[in-house]
Amino acid sequence: MNQKRKRKWMIVVGVIVVLAAVVLLLRGFGEKTPKTVKTTQQLTYTDSLEREVTFNAPTQRVIALDNIEAKIVDALGVTPLAVTTHASLPQRLADKWKALPQLSASPNPAEIAALSPDIVVGPATHVSPEWITDLAEDKVPVLFWKTESLADIENRIYFWGAVLGREPAAEKIVHSMETSIEKTRDAFASVPPKHVLIIDVNDNGVGACDSHTLIGNLAQLIPMVNLADELADAPRDKEGLIPIENVMEANLQPQAVIVLREQDAASPGAAAWEELESSAYWQTLPALASGNVTMFTDDEISATLSVRAADAVALLAKTLYGPRDS
Repeated sequence: MNQKRKRKWMIVVGVIVVLAAVVLLLRGFGEKTPKTVKTTQQLTYTDSLEREVTFNAPTQRVIALDNIEAKIVDALGVTPLAVTTHASLPQRLADKWKALPQLSASPNPAEIAALSPDIVVGPATHVSPEWITDLAEDKVPVLFWKTESLADIENRIYFWGAVLGREPAAEKIVHSMETSIEKTRDAFASVPPKHVLIIDVNDNGVGACDSHTLIGNLAQLIPMVNLADELADAPRDKEGLIPIENVMEANLQPQAVIVLREQDAASPGAAAWEELESSAYWQTLPALASGNVTMFTDDEISATLSVRAADAVALLAKTLYGPRDS
């Protein structure tokens, strides 16, 4: 009897242990796996106006008041809160974002504040101190950037990656861009550099792009001599360009001319361009005589700036020297 009782107790204990294990297992299945939440942190940047701005990130409640910034936001897969008519967006983006609120060319701070953005980014040109003060009173963080080089574009991409919580995507874009530019540079490394003049026809008039402008800086990545760099000490217009009057006075003689022209025939720039074309200076240019004047519309060239800077470099190289095997 003792052996039988001992066996029964062992069976009972075994059943209890099994039941306890089942209960614990069921409890485990019933518990939800904790979610990984990306915590909000404060980011602080000093913009091109030497203003230190702090805001919370990551966030997708953003407004980009410049086409370069807007194209980066789009490339990182985010739709901004609004678009501005000042941004001169490529047609693809204009169509994609046509349902978004349209801010005026010079947005009223109240328009922006009403959208409750976590950060607003705009170009560091034509900035009104009163505008900054009004946004500060509405507690809207705003940064103003100058984008004058490939390094500036890459910094903007990294910036937006941090703001939007898309750092890996930002790193991928920069890596791809640098790889493509390097291929173009290798393909054109052996060509004799031409003396080139890059002319921009815009709302304010006509000016030459030296290496301190974005397109002029990108042009430095291929073999060429930018003649506008000879006028580094000349005054600048509102767009940061060297006025065409200074170019004519210096009698710069380019082998090739690239013209970036907006499509608004009624703008002051269009009238200034017609005046340049009819001038004795223009009519005697070596580039004109040899047929080495290339016109790009504003949409054609602006679409390649920002995240497609590598395309801009390749376009400039092929325009000046023809296609090469990469």
